[in-house]
Amino acid sequence: MFYSMADATAASATGWLPVFTLLLGAGITLVATVITSLLQHRLTSQRERETRRELRRDQLAERRADFQRETLIQLQEATTDLSRAVGWASGQDETAFEQTGQWGKREHHTDVDVQANVAMGRTLMFMVRLRDRPLRDLVEEFRIQVIQVLGSTDKQHSHRSFANMQDEYEKVQRRLGELLRTLDDEESSTFTG
Repeated sequence: MFYSMADATAASATGWLPVFTLLLGAGITLVATVITSLLQHRLTSQRERETRRELRRDQLAERRADFQRETLIQLQEATTDLSRAVGWASGQDETAFEQTGQWGKREHHTDVDVQANVAMGRTLMFMVRLRDRPLRDLVEEFRIQVIQVLGSTDKQHSHRSFANMQDEYEKVQRRLGELLRTLDDEESSTFTG
């Protein structure tokens, strides 16, 4: 059996063809695997980034809601303290009027005045933190009426201002209640929906 050179070359080429095909297939598979892994990594990274962003947004929204809730509760207490202190001061004005016949002659710089000043400061501090403009306006009107009562030199003016202050106080408390219920409803819907 004699083979010619052409037969030897053909046999040699035929022997390398399966090896070349195997290597080419392995190379293509390797490249496809690397590309697929890179794409999966990129998609996973994007999803993780988006998830972290959503988590940060949710945490920020939760912190804001908690801050507003705490502010509303503290404002509710501060306006109640202020209303109570003004009531006591007005009572002292009534007593002084009975004794002197003149309105606004009560003794100043008493504990009641200190309590009123502290409550007024707290009310202002919490008012400026509010996100709700209508409530800020109501609280400001309440504060104006408080100032009218405390600064009044006329009994009838003081009584009118006191009645107006009570009306504004009720409006403030109603709005505070609405906002607190809304925050609670939003929080509840987050957990149920």
